[in-house]
Amino acid sequence: MSKVAESFGIERGFVQSLASTTTGFAGMVQTFCGKLGWGNLAMLLGGFKERLVVGVRSELLELAKLPYVKGFTARVHWEGGMKSISMIGESGAGDILPLLQKVWDEVLRWG
Repeated sequence: MSKVAESFGIERGFVQSLASTTTGFAGMVQTFCGKLGWGNLAMLLGGFKERLVVGVRSELLELAKLPYVKGFTARVHWEGGMKSISMIGESGAGDILPLLQKVWDEVLRWG
């Protein structure tokens, strides 16, 4: 969220508020569509809502479901070749530590 806020020249809190409001709205519209029998649209909105809650693109959803993994950490793992939870589970420390170091370095940079 910090990068998004910086990119658009707005406060991080505003981005967080907007994401929260949008998530709530997507949930309400999803429920509304379900009651109207529009199952496909309700399912589509459910996926969108899930992405808003986690704050990632669809390809990163699985990784972002890992405990303590947020959007940025999921992206670093994805870009580092770890594209699924099973790939991470099958990896050794030598594969994971450089990715975690990259995450840590970025956290220190953004504060």
